[in-house]
Order: sequence, then C-alpha cells, then structure tokens
Amino acid sequence: MTAGLILGKLGIKYEIIEASDRYGGRIKKSDDLADGIPVDLGAEWIHTFVGGRPDVLKGIMDGTDEEFERYADTPTDVVYINNQKQIERMNIIAVTAMSMVGDYKFKNSSWFDVIETKIAPFVKDNIHLNLPVTSIN
Repeated sequence: MTAGLILGKLGIKYEIIEASDRYGGRIKKSDDLADGIPVDLGAEWIHTFVGGRPDVLKGIMDGTDEEFERYADTPTDVVYINNQKQIERMNIIAVTAMSMVGDYKFKNSSWFDVIETKIAPFVKDNIHLNLPVTSIN
C-alpha cells in the first residue's frame, strides 16, 4: 500500500490486489485482546534500520506525529531453547547488531492505524479485494 501511495504521487498507474476481503495484507489489529488497547496481529512493527522511509511515515519515525505517540522498543535479551532442549538467555548483541536500533511501537494505536489513516485514504480506489493471485505471467 505504501508502494502504491508513492507510485501514485509519481503519477504512475498501479493496482493493489488483496487475496482477502480486507486490505493490509499481513497487518491487522484487534481491540478485543487487551481491554480496548489496540494490539497488532501479524506484522507489528517497521524496523528502523530499513533504509526506505517514505515521507508519509517521516513524522511517525522521528516521533513528531502527535497522533501516533510511540515508545522505542529495544530488546536486550533473547530467550531460546538450545539443542539439549534447555532454556537459555543470551544478550542480543551477541546475536545481532539489531539491538543498536529500536523498533517503533505505539502507546494507544497500532501500525494498522497508521496504514488506515496515513495511507489507505489515498490508495483505496486502487485496491481490489478477494482476488488471490493464482499465477503470474
């Protein structure tokens, strides 16, 4: 959907095909799980180390968009089951450099809300629902 938004701004024709009866692909949310607090289901964050940052997300990524108050989630430990089926804890720095950057999460909204308010209004006329792709020619 973000790619569609960018293409549209460049004057390039595009179509978004969704297999299901709703847009968003893997990103969706529930308000029923945690007493009215929105919880992302499926895709739940945008990694901050990814180079592509569309203008529409700039205020969200830099923390200046007041509609989407966020906090930085920077994990420090990984818990996993080793080959001997024992639970182990390891500092994430030993696993990956991703701990040096955070993933943005929101206090009172979700990434689906971002899509719903910042992107969907501009691409909804180019979204086709209930059209699973069965082949590519």
